Amino acid sequence: MTRKDGVKDVVAWQTGTARLLPRLLAGRKRGPVFLADQKAKPAVAVGDIDPSTLRGRLSYRRVLELFEQHTAEITRGPFTLHQLRHSCLTHVAEDGASTPMLMRMSGHTSVRSLGKYARPSAEALIRWQAQTDPAARRRRLGTRPGIGGGNWQMREKLRQRLQGNHRRLVGVTGEGATVALWRFGG
Repeated sequence: MTRKDGVKDVVAWQTGTARLLPRLLAGRKRGPVFLADQKAKPAVAVGDIDPSTLRGRLSYRRVLELFEQHTAEITRGPFTLHQLRHSCLTHVAEDGASTPMLMRMSGHTSVRSLGKYARPSAEALIRWQAQTDPAARRRRLGTRPGIGGGNWQMREKLRQRLQGNHRRLVGVTGEGATVALWRFGG
């Protein structure tokens, strides 16, 4: 694929799309992947014409029209291709993709411009914190706090020190909790 700035890029298709490609290509080996319904006009560049059918490459404008037409009946539709791109990057970011991976996927060269697209929700942040919480990881691995758990040992040392000062440390946690709240009780 050639990006707007002329840079050649590789497209990594996911399984569902990869399974549909043979039907879409119908044995073609060269030319554009997505074709217009009619033959190309003489002014169209040779690289944008399928040599076997002489149909031209599907234009961005036509793809936009088709996408909006087919999403018009969906709640809060119709949608634009830009919204599709934005939501795709947001969902991939919510699934934990790294910034370099998001930049490669989107073609952005600036983290600042990527930030406009990848805006994970509060729920996604909480889910990510739960998945990366060391205590939750130990529970998934079947280990007990205190056995090989460095954070538990630090909290235990702090608790012992505070008890020496006639204070009590109260832990407020729950299964899968992402934040442990500690307060001083008398």
